[in-house]
Amino acid sequence: MLIHGACHCGNIAFDLAWEPAPAEIPARACGCTFCAKHGGLWTSNPAGSLRVTVKDTAEGQVWSPT
Repeated sequence: MLIHGACHCGNIAFDLAWEPAPAEIPARACGCTFCAKHGGLWTSNPAGSLRVTVKDTAEGQVWSPT
């Protein structure tokens, strides 16, 4: 199963290859304040692979809690 996603502007994209294809992907909620505010979830699969693409690094933002 190949899952593709991207940020709203399309500058950052990802492809997640999840093998073997599951009936569903288990997602877990992160408890940090940033993820709780934004609904962040995570998952893992030792047999999978993740590819992240950044089109323009100058367009990126750095998040800082301070």
